Amino acid sequence: MSVLNIDVNELPEAQNFDPIPAGLYTVQIEKCEATPTKDATGIYLNLQMRVHSGDYVNRTVFSMINIKNKSDKAVQIGLGQLRQLALACDIHTIRDTDDFINKIVDVKVKIQPAKDGYEAKNVVSAYLKSADAVSSMPTMSVPAKAEPATPAPAAKKLPPWAK
Repeated sequence: MSVLNIDVNELPEAQNFDPIPAGLYTVQIEKCEATPTKDATGIYLNLQMRVHSGDYVNRTVFSMINIKNKSDKAVQIGLGQLRQLALACDIHTIRDTDDFINKIVDVKVKIQPAKDGYEAKNVVSAYLKSADAVSSMPTMSVPAKAEPATPAPAAKKLPPWAK
């Protein structure tokens, strides 16, 4: 027997991992990790995103993007998704998986039905640039356009005795 002595009221509530309805959601990317496939012959990006607004705020959405795989078709699809994600994040050169962390994007979510003993789950089918990403960026003040200076009237040349 192990003594735990835990106050249940201090424990967090269990998270809901049921799929959210299909639709378009604004999310913030919390994690992006390069992960080896089960057979260790490929690599995929494992993304964890938190819904940023709306009815499902704070719910988590996961996505996997193949970047190396035995299947050329899987790689072709994955690299297309990676391109879409990078452009949605306004990233033009990916240096590291951390480049995606805290970026806000819109994702088109679908529901993959239950099959082969697995429960139904969400699948991200598109990554889009989010209007929220633009509005959450720090604003920069733009200086008012300067009016062209009007030249001062030319000083009249005074005769030497008037000085």
